Amino acid sequence: MRALRQQSETGARGLTRYAALGRQLPGFETASTDDAIDACARFTSDLVRQLKIPPLKQFGVGHSDVPGMVALAAKASSTRFNP
Repeated sequence: MRALRQQSETGARGLTRYAALGRQLPGFETASTDDAIDACARFTSDLVRQLKIPPLKQFGVGHSDVPGMVALAAKASSTRFNP
């Protein structure tokens, strides 16, 4: 979310999608854009924990790797570079 909030047009489109998903969650149907985005992020984080999906750091991916991964995913037309 931080990366999307730092981008202008591209980030706004992505955040709009997260807000739309957040508004599908019970209790957030009429939430503000920021609240809906935060609800979506919390829901996703909770789901990852519940499903016990390992963090990327377990596979050797660190914070310093993220900008490069984001750049590759942004220019890829498939999910090849999208973890």
